[in-house]
Amino acid sequence: MEVHHHPHVEKKNFKQYFLEFLMIFLAVTLGFFAENIREHFSEQKAVRQYLQTFSQELIRNQKILKNEKTFLTEQLPFIDSLGNIFYEERENVDLKKTISLFHATIHIYTPGIETAAYQQMVNAGGLKAIDNSTLKDSLALYIDQIEKYKAFNQYLTNQVTGTFSEMAKIIDVREILKDDPVAIQKPFSLSDIKDRRTIIFFFSDNEDQYLTDLRTISALELINERLINIVNKQLEF
Repeated sequence: MEVHHHPHVEKKNFKQYFLEFLMIFLAVTLGFFAENIREHFSEQKAVRQYLQTFSQELIRNQKILKNEKTFLTEQLPFIDSLGNIFYEERENVDLKKTISLFHATIHIYTPGIETAAYQQMVNAGGLKAIDNSTLKDSLALYIDQIEKYKAFNQYLTNQVTGTFSEMAKIIDVREILKDDPVAIQKPFSLSDIKDRRTIIFFFSDNEDQYLTDLRTISALELINERLINIVNKQLEF
């Protein structure tokens, strides 16, 4: 009968077990660090892409703010003149001029500044990967100013729209604003002092809104320019 002999297994000593443990530990640790480094570079690449998109948005906003500033600056003299005409009860002295000013001033102003690129960066968690505290602080200030700017204009727009509705009950706005150069405009009839005050209040609200917006836009232009410089420097690294 054939006898099978079990192979002799050499027992490992403590040093051998410790070396095996150390090698496994080092392999796991190096793998962990390698994954962290990979994630870090991946995050930095994503942040760079977000900042490039945001930089383009800042440049667009620079042009938008400039255009809005021009529009508001041009509108203010017309609004001021029309408000004074009704305040001084001179609306029928030069009816053609009054109607012309109505055509030039009846607008609903809505800020067009963009924040989509910033919101995308926030939603994707890109802000967490930015370690530049100056950039983060400037971003927070920039967005805070924009949100206040939009909220203020929404409030004033609602108020102006309500006053416009009241004004439309007093005068036929559609008749005044119709695009017909040969139409004969009827003189305004404002015997009630409350009606006159409603019209004056409408233009006063517009004027206050535009003056406040111009101050806000000037502040936003400075922050916008500063952010463009900070973002561009960040992208140089």
